[in-house]
Amino acid sequence: MAFSKRRGRPRKTYETGKDKGTLELQAKRMQNQTIEPLDLCLSKGIITEQQHNAGIRLRWLYTLKFGAPTISAYLPDESGGHSCKSEDSNWIAKRQNEYNKIIELLDKTKSRKLVMDICVFNNPPAFLYEKPEQLNKYSLTNHKHLMLFVTGLDMINALNKNTS
Repeated sequence: MAFSKRRGRPRKTYETGKDKGTLELQAKRMQNQTIEPLDLCLSKGIITEQQHNAGIRLRWLYTLKFGAPTISAYLPDESGGHSCKSEDSNWIAKRQNEYNKIIELLDKTKSRKLVMDICVFNNPPAFLYEKPEQLNKYSLTNHKHLMLFVTGLDMINALNKNTS
């Protein structure tokens, strides 16, 4: 009889689909607090896949122009390191021009703040936590915000199709 080559305590067997996190993290996941608002809109069926991709593109363009809107630990200029990115000024100028066009379109429909809050800064809107059938019944403000958000994403998506 041969000895097992595994050492230490035997692994626990978990049920599939069981959340292995702490109780606090499990509670947050149950309330959808660990998912980004844009992804939550997609999973609830509020926006389509194309609109979701447009929101992701807006976030990416914002990050190219201004940097990440969250805390970052990597600063190559101050720590003596170097960035691995190759700087192509023509490509960067095109992306910044695309970002400026998107902002102009969002300003025309007055949806800039709402779309930027959800897509870039991950601020969840109030309409995200209402049932879809109650959006136009009880809260006209939330319905208006939802329509502005969807319109803004559609405009970004249309611009992306034209430039591609």
